[in-house]
Amino acid sequence: MLKKKPIYWTIHDVDFRPTNSGIRGKLESLQVRLLCQNGWLATKVNAIIVHGAKLRDKLISRGLSGSKVFVIPHFDYRYLLPLPSQSDINNSYREYVLLFGKIKPYKGVEVLLDASRMVRKKVGIKFKVMIAGKGNVSYLNTLLTNNDLEYIHLRNGFIPDIEIPELFRNAKFLVLPYVDASQSGVVSLAYTFSKPVIVSNVGSIAEYVDHGVTGLIFESGNARQLANYIEELIESSDRCIEMGKNAYEKMKREMSLEMCCHYLNELYNGYVK
Repeated sequence: MLKKKPIYWTIHDVDFRPTNSGIRGKLESLQVRLLCQNGWLATKVNAIIVHGAKLRDKLISRGLSGSKVFVIPHFDYRYLLPLPSQSDINNSYREYVLLFGKIKPYKGVEVLLDASRMVRKKVGIKFKVMIAGKGNVSYLNTLLTNNDLEYIHLRNGFIPDIEIPELFRNAKFLVLPYVDASQSGVVSLAYTFSKPVIVSNVGSIAEYVDHGVTGLIFESGNARQLANYIEELIESSDRCIEMGKNAYEKMKREMSLEMCCHYLNELYNGYVK
């Protein structure tokens, strides 16, 4: 800032979620509120980039100028496609519904579990769920029963890049049952591997899902509606594959790294001129 250089700031989470609990979490929130979102830093940077129109509108409603807030999609992960299969997934555990990423309360794990129990009763043994990501083990153990563990496989821990391709290739589709979120790179990651998604209508996540074409959108917290959509895709493999193809094409057309770089280049050049 002292060098008078243009500063471009990408805000992934417009609504800040502390990474720590207790006093450290409160101090984090205070720092972000005073210095960052809605604070001193937001008024000093030249441009702010967010990953959705709703997120842009939210920043503007908090007093930021619309002329300095820009929307650029969360780009794709095609660099992962050439990676070989290195996962330790049991070969017999395939065609599962995948919840991927850090396991936090706002990710809506409870909603997925409620929906999964409904689906399991109707669909039977061909229905399987994979929850893969780092999370609080004690929190997860309080949610999962012995009956759940018969068809829900838990991979609790950090998933390195080398293991992502097989994890996604073996998935039937992905579920993002979030009860609170700004945006998620999991959508573009799913599209990269030609997998449709079922997402809740929180934040800007649903902005990148064409309902019935690349995925399905349900009301956040509505486990019954989620269960119905899961059952639809479980029972129709052809439809699931077709939606996955549509998702990959949408990713290339609207969310590719090349497209995002083009947007950034236009933004940078605008300020240089």
